[in-house]
Amino acid sequence: MSKSKEIGIFIAKTLFYTAIILALLYFFHYKNSSGGGFVYNEF
Repeated sequence: MSKSKEIGIFIAKTLFYTAIILALLYFFHYKNSSGGGFVYNEF
């Protein structure tokens, strides 16, 4: 596997997981009608 292909896969995975984390934070922020605090305050 070439070096540029490895870098491309790494960047793609990083963007994918970052999008998942941001989507989860967005979901938990707007779950409460009051706007809620940070996601870990409920645990």
